Amino acid sequence: MSPALLGGQAAVVDNATAAVPQTPAGRLLTAWISAVNGSDSARLGAFQRAAIGTALPNGLVLGSTTGGLMLVQLVGAGTQHVEFVVRDRGSAVRRFGVLAVAADDSTRISYFTLVALPPTASVSDLLVTEPERSRVVTGTAENVRQYYIDRETGQWIGDSIDMRHRRGAYDGITASRYLADMLTNELRALSGDRHFRVEFSVPVLPVDFSDSFTIGGPEQRRMQWERGNCAFIRVERFDDNVGYLKLNGFGPPEYCKPTVDAAMAFVKGTDALIVDLRDNNGGDADLVTYLASYFFTSRTLLATTWTRASERTDSAWTTEVPGPRFTESKPLYVLTSTRTFSAGEAFAYELQQLNRAIVVGDPTGGGAHPTWSRRVTDHFYVNVPGGRITSPISGTDWEGHGVQPSVLAPAAEALDVARRLTATHIRQRR
Repeated sequence: MSPALLGGQAAVVDNATAAVPQTPAGRLLTAWISAVNGSDSARLGAFQRAAIGTALPNGLVLGSTTGGLMLVQLVGAGTQHVEFVVRDRGSAVRRFGVLAVAADDSTRISYFTLVALPPTASVSDLLVTEPERSRVVTGTAENVRQYYIDRETGQWIGDSIDMRHRRGAYDGITASRYLADMLTNELRALSGDRHFRVEFSVPVLPVDFSDSFTIGGPEQRRMQWERGNCAFIRVERFDDNVGYLKLNGFGPPEYCKPTVDAAMAFVKGTDALIVDLRDNNGGDADLVTYLASYFFTSRTLLATTWTRASERTDSAWTTEVPGPRFTESKPLYVLTSTRTFSAGEAFAYELQQLNRAIVVGDPTGGGAHPTWSRRVTDHFYVNVPGGRITSPISGTDWEGHGVQPSVLAPAAEALDVARRLTATHIRQRR
C-alpha cells in the first residue's frame, strides 16, 4: 500500500464526536484511527513506513489494550497539522495527540505524539495561547542571538526563526509540546548543533530558573538520581580479572560522587578496565572530571571551556578522590557508539587525547558544546549551546564529527573486541 492511499482508507471514525478537518493531516488521522480500531496490520505498517523522523505508537498493541480509540475533541489544526483528543473505548482514559505532515509531501507523517492524560488533567494545561506562542518564538530567537557560542551564527539563526514567525510558520499551533519540538528541530537544522533543545513545563518555571531545575525541587532530583543508581547500570569483574563499568549518564556530583567511589573501589584490583559508554547520552561535566581523576596519578589538565556569556575560560583539572587510583600502568578501554553523546563523549575524548584510554566502537554523536538553560516564558525554556570545550593536547573538540575510535568496531561487537584486546595486553605484560 502506497503512502498516497493512506488518507483515503476511511472517511469517518467510528463513534467520533468531533469533526475531522478535511486536510491531509486530518485525513491521515482519520485513517490511522480506523486502522488501529480494525487491527489492520497492513495499513498500520504502511503508516509507519510513511513516517519520517518520528515514531508512531504500536497500533496493534494500542488497539488491543484500549478496545479501540474514539475521537472526542478537535483541539486545533493548521495547514499541516491537527491536534486532537481520543478516548479509549474500553475505559475513560483520554489521550492528547498531534499529527503533522511533511511540508514537501503531505502523504508523509513528519510528527506524531500521543500521550495519556492523568484523570484530573485539563487539556488546556497542554496548550499555548496565540500571544504566548509569539513570546515563545521571539524569546527563543533572542536567547539564541544573545548566548549561542558563535555571535554571527546566533544572530543568523535568531533572524531565521523570526522570519519564519512573520511568514506564519507557527500559526495555528496550540499544542505546547509540538511547538517546543518544532522549534528544537528547526534550531538543530539551522545550526547542525544537536544540543539545542526547547522544552515545555506544565508547572510554572521559577524566576531564578537554572540548569538544576527539577519539578519537585532538589530533593526530588536527588531521589531520581539515587533511585537510578546514578546511571551506573553494571559494575562487574570478569573471570580474567578485567573490570567492567557500564555507565549510561553522568549525574550531579553532589549526589553521585559516592556511587563513583563505590564503583571504582570494586574494580580497584583488576588488571584492566572497560568503561562502557555506548548508551551514555551525557550529563554533568563535573562528574566527568571526577571519574576521570581516578585514572591519573598526578594532577592533569583535562580540558578548557570558553563561555560566551561570561567571556571566560575555565580549566578542568583532575581532583582529589578518596579511593585508590586506577594507575596508568593498567590499560583502560572506553566503548562508544553513535548513541554516545555530550558528557559521554567528553570522557572518551579527553582520556583518548591524553593517551590514557583506548576508545573502541563506533564514532560518537558529535555534541561537544556545553549548554545553559534559559527561561523564555512561564512554561518554556531553551537549552542554548553557549560554550566550547578544547583539548589541551590538540586544541580541538569533537563537535559535528564525534569522537573517532582508536579501534573501529560495530557498537554491538565493541565489548568482545575490547575483551580480546585486554587479554592480549595482560598476556604481553606477563
